[in-house]
Amino acid sequence: MNQHYTAKVQRYDGSSLCEEIRIPLDTAPFSFAGCRWELKAANDASQIRLILLEGRAENVALLIELSFPQWSPQHYLLFPGLAYAGNRFEVRPLEYPPILSDPKDLSPDQPPLITDILRLNHGSGPSGFHLLAGAMAVPTVGLFDPLRKSGLLVLTRPFENGRETGYEFVESDDRKSATLTIGTPGVRQNTRYTMCNTQTPSTDRGADLTVGDSLTLTVKTVEFPCADIPQLFDRLLDERYTLTGSPELSPPQLPFSAAWAIQEHKYNRDNWSAEGGYYRVGLGENRFQDFQSGWTGGLMNTLPLLHEGSPLSHERAKQTIDFVFSKGGQGASGFFHGCYHKGVWSGDGFDIDKWTPQARPHPDRDHYHLVRKSGDMLYFLLKQFDLITRQEPGWAPPAAWVSGTRRCADAFVALWKKYGQLGQFVDIHTGDIIVGGSASAGITPAGLALAAGFYNEPSYLETAEAIADYYLREFTRKGITNGGPGEILQCPDSESAAGLLEGYITLWEVTGKQKWLDAAEEAAAQLATWQLSYDYAFPAETEFGRLGMRSAGGVFANSQNGHGAPALCTLSGNSYLKLHRATGRPIYRQLLLELAHNLPQYLSREDRPIVAKGGKTMPSGWINERLNTGDWDNNLGGVFHGTCWVEVSLMLTVMEVPGIYVRTDTGEVTVFDHLAVEPILRDGHPVSLRIHNPTTFPATVKILAEDGPQAARPLRQNYLLKAHTVTLQPGETLSETLKPEL
Repeated sequence: MNQHYTAKVQRYDGSSLCEEIRIPLDTAPFSFAGCRWELKAANDASQIRLILLEGRAENVALLIELSFPQWSPQHYLLFPGLAYAGNRFEVRPLEYPPILSDPKDLSPDQPPLITDILRLNHGSGPSGFHLLAGAMAVPTVGLFDPLRKSGLLVLTRPFENGRETGYEFVESDDRKSATLTIGTPGVRQNTRYTMCNTQTPSTDRGADLTVGDSLTLTVKTVEFPCADIPQLFDRLLDERYTLTGSPELSPPQLPFSAAWAIQEHKYNRDNWSAEGGYYRVGLGENRFQDFQSGWTGGLMNTLPLLHEGSPLSHERAKQTIDFVFSKGGQGASGFFHGCYHKGVWSGDGFDIDKWTPQARPHPDRDHYHLVRKSGDMLYFLLKQFDLITRQEPGWAPPAAWVSGTRRCADAFVALWKKYGQLGQFVDIHTGDIIVGGSASAGITPAGLALAAGFYNEPSYLETAEAIADYYLREFTRKGITNGGPGEILQCPDSESAAGLLEGYITLWEVTGKQKWLDAAEEAAAQLATWQLSYDYAFPAETEFGRLGMRSAGGVFANSQNGHGAPALCTLSGNSYLKLHRATGRPIYRQLLLELAHNLPQYLSREDRPIVAKGGKTMPSGWINERLNTGDWDNNLGGVFHGTCWVEVSLMLTVMEVPGIYVRTDTGEVTVFDHLAVEPILRDGHPVSLRIHNPTTFPATVKILAEDGPQAARPLRQNYLLKAHTVTLQPGETLSETLKPEL
């Protein structure tokens, strides 16, 4: 890719650059900032070390600059979890929560619009951004040159010398050259990013050194032939742990079944609306925390409560489904209303000028419907029809449920036929697109594929494949997924990426077509760039530092809201397991292992409470959405006092991810749960497991054991409903004989 390397030393006044010197990698001792220095480089130039020989240095940093003299705006730039295609989109400088309302921005064919986030300039003039490693999910920068068909990965370590690594990417004004600078310690010169604002003053400082002190910086480049953007993502999947190594899992502390017991109790204590007869997604303090369709849990939370719950939870889950269909939960279009609060169904538009936690629907925007919500509802309703039918032989969903769900499927078919896309926001009354051009409803092909079987309607499957083709062509293969959340405009996000993966893998399960399995792999590689690959070094004085939290497996939300979250929104990630079974690639198993195993540590509980910013303790069973590895909201390593959608993801994880997964033909044993497991082999194959529960909680663990031919078959929906389980008391060890389950 024609890059060139330069080493630099910089000195700052506060976060403003005062002076710098460029140093050849094979230079003799040199003078800078009144001091004497030496620079040493490894043979392959992958690591350089700056040593202070004489003097005292204050506020300095060591940097490597990679220059790209044959750059163009057609190059694809990736900062995992932050910038996709360099975030080179048009900007609307709106405050949080932004929503499009200017008539010129309301069109099915409007290109993606973003808020004031870190980005390359869509227009003329200066173009570039800088950040610290904590703003990225994977400490690697990726570039794809479409003209020369080459890819480049610049691998780094997120921390060097006890401080975060820094990154800056800058284009020339004519866009014909660019530079990537990586430094230790990272110093964001002059400004840093906070919510919807790239111009917040920076307080970063460099290092203070005395004689004998040194700074070390590690940068490894991997250049390779690259036919397209998906190949860039796939190669990053292979190089994911090259410099950082595979992260450690959180110590065993809370078995899945114990987490479930705490979570179910909390849901029935805090989330049940006795007056309305439904499960809320939160505490009901405002319309977004009352009943909210899809997205944050509406009619998604009911699936695990039906699958795993007590008779009380099971009955309440059914009541919640019935509440939607019997209380007017669908608009005239067939799509589901966005929210319900205090007896009123409302849409997803809000007053951007008067945002408060009690924000009321804006009268001119209340017809907005985030189409992703109905996609979630369609998919999860059909999963629940399958589940209850298997749980209760002879049961049939009420006619209102069946007809209402079909109306939703028909609404998507009509939307697709009219526009050739599903948009981001549609009119809840007419079904017309208000804001188009996004992957918001990426999960919809999964719902339509299930609807085709349930209703014996082949046209639903035809439409599902046509929509998936569109998403594959216009989003997955262009390296951009957006529109999942309703309050980030169309900034890139992980939620739409996860929805697309669910859609593609479900199409593969239903059709058996290799095309959709390949698409699922492409989507998984892209989704993995949103998932934290390393454990952030939280300062000891932060709440996460106090608790020893492991960040690996957390998922960055989107490019606007600069935080990771403890889980996928709002899925279990079991698509990774399905891909591992179908392809044999260990990386998918590893991604799910980090995601699922580390999730329970974020659950506040009586014996290990999590304290929010301001000193207020989170009640038992609450999980907050924040996994802050940066200072974008001035709460690094901390949470706000609130309960949210992550609890649904945890319940889905308990439901859909086996505690122990065993391949009886290869000897592969993966322990997703908080247990210690040792396989007992005969002729190289596991015939039994020695299972130990090292926690202080009882554990009931699900075991999925299968051989090669069984692993080659797709898993059906609700595949762990009758899984083999084993119960262990705290500290107990037992042996369990294996036999393939499926």
